[in-house]
Amino acid sequence: MTFRRSWLTSPVLFFCGVLVLLAVWAVMDPATLVANFDNDGHTPFELATLPFYAAIVPFVWIFNPFGGSRVRRTLFALMASIVVVMAVVKETDLHNAALHRLYPEYVTEGGSLEKGKLFKNKYKPVEEKKAALVAACAKLEAAEGTVQMVEVAETDKHGVEDTVVYRVMLKDGKWLSAEGLSGTPFKMRGLTSPDVPVGMKALILLYFVLFFGLFGLGFLALFPTWLKGVFKLDATCWAWGCFGASGVMVQVFDRLPAWLDHADGLGAKSAEVVTRATSFCTCFEEGSELMIALFALLTIWLGYKALADGKKEQTA
Repeated sequence: MTFRRSWLTSPVLFFCGVLVLLAVWAVMDPATLVANFDNDGHTPFELATLPFYAAIVPFVWIFNPFGGSRVRRTLFALMASIVVVMAVVKETDLHNAALHRLYPEYVTEGGSLEKGKLFKNKYKPVEEKKAALVAACAKLEAAEGTVQMVEVAETDKHGVEDTVVYRVMLKDGKWLSAEGLSGTPFKMRGLTSPDVPVGMKALILLYFVLFFGLFGLGFLALFPTWLKGVFKLDATCWAWGCFGASGVMVQVFDRLPAWLDHADGLGAKSAEVVTRATSFCTCFEEGSELMIALFALLTIWLGYKALADGKKEQTA
């Protein structure tokens, strides 16, 4: 069958997927697109994506694409299944929901860290440009080495005002501050902060190991085979390459809003305004997650067929 033997099949499908996402972004209203594409696994598009991820688990066991001994094939299938389960957990935001249930005093219902509860592990000199923080420190009792808490109303470059909590102390006549943690707890800061409970750190570390650790081990083990297959124009390896490219796209478009915002590239920022740049990133991040699942299924099927063809040639 030419379709599954041609190495060009996956790259063509990949670029077709990119063009479809580009067309969707071009025709949809930004606010409507974001509302239908991104809401912690509860939007129509995310709900439509989940079955494709769920299908990977039985698919990799029924059509096991890994060569070698039975033990090796079983281990790789098990690793793939765990990574897929963790991907579904991430897509549906169940990891944040679990932390909120276990540590409600530190994690909000939305999965963000409570303000003023946990702080970064390093104290830094209070910057003069942070006038509000400097003024708040000036009102405190100048007790050397005593740790105190201050709340400061800060306005970002977009004109959005927010309350930021700092932990401050006076050392050698200079005020030092440690900023409070915010956002998702599933970042390295969740492991390095001394304020994070040990049990909470263990859950964050377990998440990293089961998701990124197992994926990294599998990637390193299969990388030499994949690289050889790419240069040999093997269809399975090119499908896996497009799977990886889709994953890179997810990471890029997940971080791109923060990069653009830092460079003032997203325009006005408020809860009511969704810019074209924001909807572009959302469209390609969520669309790339669907492409990951589709290319994973394609890679498994092509790998299984290649193994079956190899066995037929040996017995012929």
